[in-house]
Order: sequence, then C-alpha cells, then structure tokens
Amino acid sequence: MAIVPATDTYSALERGVIDGAVHPIQNEMQWQLYQVCKDLVEPPFYQSSVVFIVNSNVWNKLPKEQQTIMITAGRESIKEFMDDIQKETANARQIAQDKGMKFISFSGPAKDWFLSNLYETAWEDNTKRFADVAAKLRPMISK
Repeated sequence: MAIVPATDTYSALERGVIDGAVHPIQNEMQWQLYQVCKDLVEPPFYQSSVVFIVNSNVWNKLPKEQQTIMITAGRESIKEFMDDIQKETANARQIAQDKGMKFISFSGPAKDWFLSNLYETAWEDNTKRFADVAAKLRPMISK
C-alpha cells in the first residue's frame, strides 16, 4: 500500500503508479477520476462522520443551559451535514453512472469480511503510529 497525496491521485492512476485509491465518491467525481479509473467498490467505507470531542473537565464546568444549547446545536449540525452528504453522494453516484463507471458491490459475508478487515487494519495502523491516542479514542468512537 502506498500513500499518495490526494492532489496526485489522478496522475498516479493515469501513469499506473497505483491501481486504485480511497476517497469519498464526491471527491472522485470532482477530480474526474472516471477518466482514469473505471470501477468503484461498494459498500462505501472510511466515510466521514461528525465527532465532537470536548474536554470533560471543561464540559463539566459549563452551566447545564450552555451544555443543552451545545448539544442541540450539535444535533442540528449533524443532521444538516448528513442531509448534505446524502445529496452530494447521490449526485456523485449519478455522475459515475453517466460516465460509465462500474460498481463492484460486496454483500452478505463478503461485505462483512471486507469492512471488518478495512477498519481493523486502519485501527492497527493508527495504533502503531499513535498508540496513546488510538487506545483512548477507539473506545470513545466505536460502536
């Protein structure tokens, strides 16, 4: 596996330096990767999520009214973000289809294996690179 800067993805695919890339479909269509890559793997993975990280000592010092305002604003922001992402994803999928890209879809046990291995490998890599942070963060954001 090679880590290629996002700005170099198109030329790396075009020149055969890499065989594929992992980016949100919205980025792939915006960067016109359909010109140099004809397949998309599904289900989507490594998707953005919204995480609010707050120092618990600071949070606990806030008045309940402020906490409530922040929680409400956070929920509204997440809903708006998710609505926008769904629209952008649907638009990008349509562009991919219009440009003749082929969707390769995993389902059932193959899908479970695929996603499990992707995420476990990412956590292993992050744990090696950022041991203290990954050990604390994973339980906080994992289901």
